[in-house]
Amino acid sequence: MEQWLVDRLISSGLLDGDLMVGRRARASTCQRCHRAVFVGIDREWGGMAVECDPEPLSGLGEALALLAHRRTFELWANIGQMTLDFRDRWRIAGRPAGRCKVDVLVQHDCDLVGRLPTTGSVYPPPVRAADLPDEPPY
Repeated sequence: MEQWLVDRLISSGLLDGDLMVGRRARASTCQRCHRAVFVGIDREWGGMAVECDPEPLSGLGEALALLAHRRTFELWANIGQMTLDFRDRWRIAGRPAGRCKVDVLVQHDCDLVGRLPTTGSVYPPPVRAADLPDEPPY
């Protein structure tokens, strides 16, 4: 990108200058501990760049994360792109982790090695290749 565009996006809050991430969540590695994370800006306007562990939390996992003062985020598909949204008390009550069509991720902390209870992702993995039958279906 041209430097003037980068400066404009940073000044308007649509791009984080340190991590060079925007609203779209993307897979990356933590610069400090080199573990896999999702990075993205957590709101449309006035958001901040966040790093989240990629494993979706169960309801118990989210409760334990909140007790440890770690913020949680929703990873969801928004018009063909994945975004991270901060989970406030209304989202936590309205869309419980592990029971709704959204993945709940916890804020990354390099010093915490212990794992929280997780669940499977609501988003199926993409199909890269499929076996073709020897006999045609007709």
